[in-house]
Amino acid sequence: KSGDHAFDLGKFPVGAYEFRIWVKDQEGRESHRGIHDFRVMTAEDQAIPADKVYRMTEADLAAYGIRNDGDFEKIVFVETNGTEKVVKEKRAGVPGYTVTVPMDEKTGRLPWQAFKKAKVAYDEGYDKARVEADAVTTIEGIQKLIDDKATNGFRKVVMLPGVYRVSATKRIELPDFFTLDLGGAVIKENAFTGASSLMVKLGSTIDSHLVNGTLEGDYWTHDYKHSPNNSEWCSGFQIGGDSWYSSVENVKVVDITGYGGQNGIAKDAKGWLSFFCESLPKFTSGGLDPKTGEVDASDAFRFTTDFADLKKITGEKGRRRLQISKHLGYQGRLTHSWQMTVCWYDAEKKFLSPETCWQYREMWIPPAAAFLRVSIEEESVEAANKTELRLTAFRLPVNCAVKNCTFDHCRCVGYAASAMKNFLFDGNFFTHSGESAAKCAFDAEDGWDQMQDVYFVRNVFRENPVNNSILTCAGHNFILEKNDCDVYFWGRTHSPCVRDNAIGSATYRCDSRLRSGYGRFDGNAYAKGINLGLNEGKGPSDGWDY
Repeated sequence: KSGDHAFDLGKFPVGAYEFRIWVKDQEGRESHRGIHDFRVMTAEDQAIPADKVYRMTEADLAAYGIRNDGDFEKIVFVETNGTEKVVKEKRAGVPGYTVTVPMDEKTGRLPWQAFKKAKVAYDEGYDKARVEADAVTTIEGIQKLIDDKATNGFRKVVMLPGVYRVSATKRIELPDFFTLDLGGAVIKENAFTGASSLMVKLGSTIDSHLVNGTLEGDYWTHDYKHSPNNSEWCSGFQIGGDSWYSSVENVKVVDITGYGGQNGIAKDAKGWLSFFCESLPKFTSGGLDPKTGEVDASDAFRFTTDFADLKKITGEKGRRRLQISKHLGYQGRLTHSWQMTVCWYDAEKKFLSPETCWQYREMWIPPAAAFLRVSIEEESVEAANKTELRLTAFRLPVNCAVKNCTFDHCRCVGYAASAMKNFLFDGNFFTHSGESAAKCAFDAEDGWDQMQDVYFVRNVFRENPVNNSILTCAGHNFILEKNDCDVYFWGRTHSPCVRDNAIGSATYRCDSRLRSGYGRFDGNAYAKGINLGLNEGKGPSDGWDY
């Protein structure tokens, strides 16, 4: 059973490694082959030398047109007895604006959907057009400073303290092998009208990092009335596309109109959503014999493609991995079983080797392979040819991390997780997030089956108004350990593992053994209760007692 065996890889020399593991049971049946990547570095290689660190100066502010004096916002909470409490000061002596927020009469705390109750008063002389023009110049200047220093060989820029008011029409994008250290500074989004924005982007970056500061949204001054789609896609940061070994650490995301942080597939300057997307040849009756690579015509339960040419994938695209799955849209298991049989063939279509594969999981293309064939289980050949299966490989973040961050008062979602592989969420704090739209503190949803091998450890959730959970809607092999939170898994979440957590309430859904796999829930303390059950109370399709 899963979890019955453990092993130690030991120590490896410095370098990049691809690790593959699969299992054969006592009947000789093979599991799919899990592929994982890791790299080994010395402590010296990980450290950034002092001569590769650039510290911003006052002269840089003038040279690049950057302003760090943009704290024009004052927040005042009005308590039920009429007394006022200033919770955020603004820079004195300059025109700004004051946001007044009435506290909830019953609780005496910040009211539900406070953005609807807040009032903004602008000081005489506050020039919105001028502030926005400065905000554009500031974010453009920050980007140029980063690009210039990266071009000159620096691996880190440390910003001066202050409040950098930036325009929502632009974003800060990090280069490869580069760290932006905010140095305790605040990147403050200027008020705007619109449904989407992004403050900092790690787009298909390798070994890039955002650390040590605050990203503050325009929650109190956003023009919700004239913004379409509930202004949901206004975000703090994104780790997207083909990003590797990148992270966001020790960053506070506060007062974001939409999502505090997000990750997933993304189009950017380096490419489209996937490296390639090829259709499979049509299926015909019979199943592949893994011993010979020939089609067994007597197999009435499986259907097999003709030879699929890999030349474009391995040659033109230069890729050595692929997956067999649906491409975009609502994903999920497309055939009777998650598993399929693949046989690899050389340029003369001579059989090389078989493999048991799993929909959405990567496969490694053998060096001599020029063709493949695929067998699936389905009701009929007509059903097989309607499955929407593709040969593809998505550009998604791998071996990335979000560590020791705070997500405070993020209106729609504290963190919106999407497509990812070997992703780490470690030591983060979520509070007062998710009061509108998706209404989640943490929402792993739109990546569907591209969310794989995700590890949550030591995260804490407090006072999130609707959903205080680590919530997952799909994905494979989510592992939760030593968290303090609620948990909600839909039955599309395959084979999760929840162990040694302090949990308020938990819901573990199950559609069927086939769709949901085996959940493992061990050593948890439940303060409020636990719900083990079927999605929406529907009966299981395979009679499996969960």
